[in-house]
Amino acid sequence: MASDIIIRPVFGRILSIMVSLIVLVSVISLVAAANLEALLRYLWPLLLFWFVVWQAFWLPRVIIGNDAVHLINVFRTITIEFDAISRVDTRFALTLFTAHGRYVAWAAPAPGRHTAARTTESDAKNLPDSSYRGGTVRAGDVPRTDSGDAATVLRTRLAGREPAPHTTTGETVRIRLHVVSLAIVGVLLVASVLGWVL
Repeated sequence: MASDIIIRPVFGRILSIMVSLIVLVSVISLVAAANLEALLRYLWPLLLFWFVVWQAFWLPRVIIGNDAVHLINVFRTITIEFDAISRVDTRFALTLFTAHGRYVAWAAPAPGRHTAARTTESDAKNLPDSSYRGGTVRAGDVPRTDSGDAATVLRTRLAGREPAPHTTTGETVRIRLHVVSLAIVGVLLVASVLGWVL
């Protein structure tokens, strides 16, 4: 059995670390200034900014298992069993089409124009058959891009598995909201507003 493959954008992790350092230095400066009023006013917006950036750029990832793919997005996790996937697309980001709707992976955006312009013919070779549309490959399908890496692994696993027999539990899509994260954003937002008005 193949192990899970995790796709996470490098840029998002770098940005999250940079923002964390900036927020940490800012909080230390506020504490060192020993100004309680300034601390209460600016601490909560700083924490809110840090948490939203962390949720948007560090947390998201795509986990491709043996039977399902997990799209961990900003405020919800979508688990899609392989039997439910009818099409894999990468026009704007890794997008999975099912009978229940389409689901986009926040962590696997398609590359920009500059990356697409640097794509060579050799980049488009030896991809899964479903990557080719009319003999061409989209920029979002090219390996060494977030959407391309995720799509290649997923299409390879989809093509290499035996179709599951139809059962009442097949073709499942499960969505789980990140309730705790949403609650934290709400609390920090209220604290930020109160810090400014009081």
